[in-house]
Amino acid sequence: MIRYRDRCSFSATRHILFGVFVVLSAAQVSLGQASSAGPTRRVLILNSYHRDFPWTDHQEAAAEKVLNGAMEVLELYAEYMDTKRVFNEPYLELLRQTFRMKYDGVELDAIIATDDNALNFLLRYNRELFGDPPVVFCGINDFTKERLQGRNNFTGLVEVLDVKATIDLALKLRPATRRVVVVVDDTPTGMGQRKDVAAVARQYDNLTFEYLKGEDLTNEELLAKLRELPDDSIVLLTVWLRDKTGAYLPASEGGKRISANSPVPVYGIIDMFLGHGIVGGKLLNSETHGSTAAEMVLRILDGTSPADIPVQIQSNNPYMFDYRQLDRWSIDRSELPRGSVIVYRPSSFYAEYKHWLWGVVAAFAVLIALVAVLSWNILRRRQAELQREKLVAELAAKNDELERFTYTVSHDLKSPLITVGGFLGLLEQDVAEGNAAKATECIARALGATEKMHQLLDGILELSRIGRVVNPPERIALAELVDEALELLGGRISERGVRIEISPNLPVVHGDHLRLRETFQNLIENAVKYMGDQPEPRIDIGVRHHDNETVCFVRDNGMGIDPKYHEHVFDLFRKLDAHSDGTGAGLALVKRIIETQGGRIWVESDGAGQGSTFCFTLPAAVVVADDPTAEVELAVHS
Repeated sequence: MIRYRDRCSFSATRHILFGVFVVLSAAQVSLGQASSAGPTRRVLILNSYHRDFPWTDHQEAAAEKVLNGAMEVLELYAEYMDTKRVFNEPYLELLRQTFRMKYDGVELDAIIATDDNALNFLLRYNRELFGDPPVVFCGINDFTKERLQGRNNFTGLVEVLDVKATIDLALKLRPATRRVVVVVDDTPTGMGQRKDVAAVARQYDNLTFEYLKGEDLTNEELLAKLRELPDDSIVLLTVWLRDKTGAYLPASEGGKRISANSPVPVYGIIDMFLGHGIVGGKLLNSETHGSTAAEMVLRILDGTSPADIPVQIQSNNPYMFDYRQLDRWSIDRSELPRGSVIVYRPSSFYAEYKHWLWGVVAAFAVLIALVAVLSWNILRRRQAELQREKLVAELAAKNDELERFTYTVSHDLKSPLITVGGFLGLLEQDVAEGNAAKATECIARALGATEKMHQLLDGILELSRIGRVVNPPERIALAELVDEALELLGGRISERGVRIEISPNLPVVHGDHLRLRETFQNLIENAVKYMGDQPEPRIDIGVRHHDNETVCFVRDNGMGIDPKYHEHVFDLFRKLDAHSDGTGAGLALVKRIIETQGGRIWVESDGAGQGSTFCFTLPAAVVVADDPTAEVELAVHS
């Protein structure tokens, strides 16, 4: 028992030590990563107004996006002073005490102040509450340089209201306008905007400016005033968030109620009312203010002094419009300034379901690809099957041809062998009888039979060599080739008195010179041999064009061939006239030559006494003799 407990104790101790090692190692790695990530930056966004106030929310979100995207380690604080709903000295004092307690010991690297009340609060208490870190402000109205007197760590951007640009656009879209009704409350923002509008109003001599003020009217009284406006008016909504009783009216609700009760279009100068009743205008953009302020903070954190960053007072406001209000007031969108932003367009079926549509398209694309792959595989298999069937058919044809060849050879060779054997028997008898004359005759007959066998064997050997012994192709003028063949057959042609007519347009071909000459030689010799008793024998040699192919031909006016023998004239040792000389291998040789050249050969004849035309094609490029540059295809019948 003791030994077991000791063993367990040692094991437990070992595991504890290992765990401590892992924790310390993780802590070391974590500290190393934190060290490599840079120092922690602490930034406070102090908002004048409350959460869910559109202008504030948009500024803060844009600033956070810029800061989070640029800094690896950021502690971001956000406070809401809520001065749209509560704004008096006791309340500001309460905020002062709250922030003193909350940020005691927190070292801030920078503060972003959104809108005037936050800026004024920091001008009074920044050093006391936060240790006087750099301050970047945005959304500021009625700005003067005197407000920053002696505060070199303050910079930012002010609200530049494009009041004149918005009024000019409204007048362009509604030329009959004679009255501009300005809706403005008495908040610090409203008072600043009121001054900006008043300064612009002095530039219009033909317009009347009427102010519906927050210190004079309740919300219901304002709406009643709007309902009475004449048709030659437009409404300019600057800001309306609090009426004369101090009742707060959110922008999202107030803008809609003002627009709904107005018989004329309502324009604006800040974007928090866009989408809530106004047509649009050249609008102060909250997101631009927030992101620009954050970019200034980044410059300060990189070492630039706030004093070296001038306060931005230039306008970069975009033209922005609500599609629904444009449609309500029948405003032609082509009359809007170039580059205008139009929000709340009705979504098309594609815009609403484009992700689904692209998903379906992608699925169909995958299916089509699968079908294509499967089809391709099936096609390949089918082609392979067809190729196999073709090879099987060719093999069967070759076997049939070999069988016929074997039969023909054995039959034709047997005949002279029998003849030789017979005459040798007679020779033996004649020698025994001492009949020298008959013995000599038997020897002559036997020698003739052996010569016949020799010719047959030569024909077989020549046939086997065609296709196996290939001569290199060369450029050949068929006219010269025909002349060579005629020269070799000159004696037989003259003996029979055959007239030869050669076409003047014989082409030039690329092929086996020797084999092609054999082709013409055999066809011409065959024509001479089967002239029969034709009193005026004639052979025509030429070319003709038929079905986009060039056909060479040798035509005679001799014995002719019965159509039933057309398929057999090219068989080996086939002789239609048993009494003619030769072995019957000539046309078989010609057929083999043409086929090895990739062409085909056939015979045309109407029957006995009608002459014959042997035709063949060659699949090679040819040049017409009288135009050496003209290319013609010598095609093959399929």
